[in-house]
Amino acid sequence: MADARLERKVGLGGAVFLLVGLIIGASIFILPGQLAAEAGPGVVFAYFIAGGLAIVNCLIAAQVGTILPVSAGDYVFTSIVLHPLLGFLGVWAAMIGLAVGMPVLAFGFADYLRFFVPGWDRLAIAIGIMVVLLALNLLGLRTSVRTQMVMVSIFVSSLLVFGVGGLFYIEPANLTPMVPNGIGSVMSAAVPAFFSYGGFLTVVVVGEEIRNPGRNIPLALLLSFLVVWGL
Repeated sequence: MADARLERKVGLGGAVFLLVGLIIGASIFILPGQLAAEAGPGVVFAYFIAGGLAIVNCLIAAQVGTILPVSAGDYVFTSIVLHPLLGFLGVWAAMIGLAVGMPVLAFGFADYLRFFVPGWDRLAIAIGIMVVLLALNLLGLRTSVRTQMVMVSIFVSSLLVFGVGGLFYIEPANLTPMVPNGIGSVMSAAVPAFFSYGGFLTVVVVGEEIRNPGRNIPLALLLSFLVVWGL
């Protein structure tokens, strides 16, 4: 009798690119400006706080992904350890989060694109990019991951060039005062900054697709965290 289980299609490299691509989005292109308006230069500390909390997320994801390398591992784990109702509610909470987060990212993309083509309609661009991404995902996880690898390579390289080049134009006067609105503003900014690291748990959802999960899931989490932290 044929094995009915899904073929594991994603290796270590694919898992790293998948996580980095999911995490770097609003975290780099949309949120920082808004949080800097609230916390000033101290927004750097907000991201350090959020990153420290994200380490806990990574440890949990590594353990769950290794123990339960199945599709929807987060639901399975929550249902077994706590209660099936909580697992059910967790899935719906994630769905609602995606329903809110995806349009935000789509409109963020539209705002950047309209800088180059001002005449284009913002709503049409947002809807268009969501339709394209939906179609891409319908082609299968392997195609999605390969596309993600290309996209991540392009924008990570761009960010590195921008970041390294920006080091030569730092104005120390802009860093004083470092926390103009008080430490409370930094702590407040750390809450939405933590959203930037939420994608790490995605590795648990697609655990059944990752080859050699006992090795690759923890390594993918470690490598993707180092990449995101560095950026």
